[in-house]
Amino acid sequence: MKVSRIIVSVLALVPLACFAKGPIGIGKLEVGVSRDAVEALSQSDGVYLDSPLVPYDYKHSSPVPGEDKFNTRIVSPLSDQPQEAVLTFVEGQLNSIYVKLGDSSRIVDSVKSLIASKYGEPKVDNSMKEEQCIYKGGQNFKVSSGTIRYDWRQDRPNAEAVTTSISDVVMDMCPSNLRYAIGAIKLKSLTIGIAKPEKPAVNPF
Repeated sequence: MKVSRIIVSVLALVPLACFAKGPIGIGKLEVGVSRDAVEALSQSDGVYLDSPLVPYDYKHSSPVPGEDKFNTRIVSPLSDQPQEAVLTFVEGQLNSIYVKLGDSSRIVDSVKSLIASKYGEPKVDNSMKEEQCIYKGGQNFKVSSGTIRYDWRQDRPNAEAVTTSISDVVMDMCPSNLRYAIGAIKLKSLTIGIAKPEKPAVNPF
């Protein structure tokens, strides 16, 4: 019996539940490809860079040794307009893709539906909380703050797992004065990248 037939037979006996599902990229913009391959993507590929890779501006974080991080914009079927993105490379290979989804819930639902239709429903982590705002004049309303995360994970037999997360963040609070209400801040994003090692549980005993 040929080796390939043996491998196929063994895989047929492995429970499908062992293989978690999720994307490893957006079209040909895949985790693991080289920087040259990323920059060579064109309109015919369906997903490509709309602007050159520009070194990331670390305003609220510090560089990680061994990582090369870049700002860019990508064109893809996810949106009619180019989307701001951050691409991270490690040893010349694409390690993670971060795409800003704007502040519309519609695009979050659309991207979630596209991924779920191919890979199944995500794991959902919902930390949203409501706060009741009450004022002397009788005005009252609710505001919501927190994060809803939709997660997928793709295990790979000879490589690190790839995780995909859609993050829907809302930051809002009751204004001290209604005249100065600024409304909620909304941050929605898609991240696809090499799974980070899980931190070992700390035994308190």
